Amino acid sequence: MVLAAAIGAALCYGVAMVLQQRPAAEVDPTASLRPRLLTELARRPVWLAGIAVNVAAFLLRLVALGRGSLVLVQPILVSGLVVALVIDAVTARTAVNGRDVAAAAILVAGVSTFLVSAAPTRGHTTAPLSSWLALTGVVAAIAVVAISLARRDASAGRRAASLAALGGILAVCTAALTKQAVAAFTHGHGLASWSPYAFVGATGLTVLVVQSAFQAGPLAASLPMLSVVEPLAGVAVGNRLFHERIATSAGARVEEVAGLLTLAAAGAVLAGSQGARAREHAVARTDHHVGVNSLQPRRIAVVPAYNEAPTVAAVLDRLAPLVDELVVVDDGSTDDTRAEIERWLGGRTTARLLSFDENQGMSAAYYLAFSEIRRRVLDGDLDPGDLVFTVDADGQHDLDVIDELRRITVDERLDALLVRRDLSTYPALKRLGNWTLSRWASLWAGSRLDDVESGYRVFRAGALCDALQYYKGYKYSETVEVAVVLCRLGYRVRNDVIVPVPIYRSRTSLLDAAIDMAAIPAAAWRVSRRRPRALAGDVAAAP
Repeated sequence: MVLAAAIGAALCYGVAMVLQQRPAAEVDPTASLRPRLLTELARRPVWLAGIAVNVAAFLLRLVALGRGSLVLVQPILVSGLVVALVIDAVTARTAVNGRDVAAAAILVAGVSTFLVSAAPTRGHTTAPLSSWLALTGVVAAIAVVAISLARRDASAGRRAASLAALGGILAVCTAALTKQAVAAFTHGHGLASWSPYAFVGATGLTVLVVQSAFQAGPLAASLPMLSVVEPLAGVAVGNRLFHERIATSAGARVEEVAGLLTLAAAGAVLAGSQGARAREHAVARTDHHVGVNSLQPRRIAVVPAYNEAPTVAAVLDRLAPLVDELVVVDDGSTDDTRAEIERWLGGRTTARLLSFDENQGMSAAYYLAFSEIRRRVLDGDLDPGDLVFTVDADGQHDLDVIDELRRITVDERLDALLVRRDLSTYPALKRLGNWTLSRWASLWAGSRLDDVESGYRVFRAGALCDALQYYKGYKYSETVEVAVVLCRLGYRVRNDVIVPVPIYRSRTSLLDAAIDMAAIPAAAWRVSRRRPRALAGDVAAAP
């Protein structure tokens, strides 16, 4: 029973850390150490699942420590660190770093050796207010230093480690307040005591700091520090506050020092490994996230058209001077749309036509054009920083604002700008449906989306190519899927720039809305599992 509980606690702990760190890393970095971080995470099902698993780990830990010896249980509990690192690598589909795992295992051995040899006594159940005030002052000073280091350091790994160290200390303070609050209730003071309220505040602060550490860098940077600082700080706080004593015999001292030296050496190995990995990640992210041509990008407009013969030529006339290239997709029109497009193309060398013989739906039209753009990016014909505009062929998008949209995207170094349409003239039912779908998408995206159905958009080519691996779309679902995918992948996305709509057009039905509602969590799930769709082969332009 004891062994099963200890192993279960270690496994749950490892799983919980991975489930919490992944969503935290995807939140806007400006939310770090702010309550907004927790409100955004609370909307993410994966993070909530991590919290639930963490509670299970805590309960199993109580069972194991309540019935088993510290010598047996503590090394198993701390081994959750190794479990977390292995799960993190496997689920991210990256190679398991043997050096990191070995260092983590040695770190576990060091922590366990120290705790077992120190064998802290139980001590008192309460501490005087003066001791608590002194502890508060010390922790406040440590917090100032840790937060300053985290904000100034360019290394994601060191930022994560600094915040994790602070989180470990706060977790110990929270545990100490738990002990004080339990004693207050036991002696009949209960809510008349200050300790329960301090416990609630400290718990919220601890969760915020730990999640900020998870957000700041990889799990292998924050979790080892958290795993080391928490038990060591626990011994120190227990000694000062509650007069818990550790073993002082010569043999115990030797073992304690050996444990500390072991975990220090393992921590140094992990820190060096994370520094090298962070540098590699920064280079790769810079090359992919924003192309070298990000400040003076080429502009490519994609225009899907289905039975838009009366308007398509006029839209192309107005759009052509505003962009460098045009890609028009005829989605199997049954009227004269294709003839109008071919007539307009004439001898233009900066515009091309892609087409389907039969109607496939708007999502398929976009996927056809985006796949072509992806092929050109891979061939080096386009830069990842180039801009891809999507514009409807029916004239409902205000083309007078294209230059302004380009300016916002470039100046703010956005990866996607999804225009928010002014729907004030739309029917009430349409507005309600758009609001409901946007709120649903925001829940799964982890970021606020105000008009997830908008087809008037600006993408960085590199970000679009990355997102294209995780969705394909069905009928009209492309717009909602790509918005969720980009947010989940951590790209910089805005969806709050309001643009007027010259004319009202809507072809979507309740069935289309139901498809979109189902497509949104499916897209988020694929990203969370890091399971990209298989991309179609190179797409050839239709004549």
